[in-house]
Amino acid sequence: MNASADAALCPPELFPRPLSILVVDDHAEYLAAVASFLTRLPRVRVVGTAINGREAIRLVRELAPDLVLLDITMPEMDGLTAARIIKGRPGAPLVAIVTAESTLACSLAVAACGADALVNKSDAVDRLPVLIGQLFPSP
Repeated sequence: MNASADAALCPPELFPRPLSILVVDDHAEYLAAVASFLTRLPRVRVVGTAINGREAIRLVRELAPDLVLLDITMPEMDGLTAARIIKGRPGAPLVAIVTAESTLACSLAVAACGADALVNKSDAVDRLPVLIGQLFPSP
């Protein structure tokens, strides 16, 4: 039997769909590393990547991810502005800001833009799986 047949026979709570994640960062190496890391997590599917806030907004409309991971400092449109626009739309996905900045001002700015979480890049490997479990608990 194939996976889709198994899914058709199992109740949804026993066979949840993968979480779709959009990763946004202007550093190509970090973007690739985070996307690769996330694909190894259970229940996670990276549906796209972007290098700035404008691309992120377009891809949120096209891909309807469950979660958007946004860097703060990017060209064309920063992550805080993108988060504010994304969270201002009906049916908005959850948004986590992933940044190297660990200041009180940064934390306040993240809260003010409506983001759902803040993760420090240096802690991302340890923190992202925990955050995903908190934001999307298993049934």
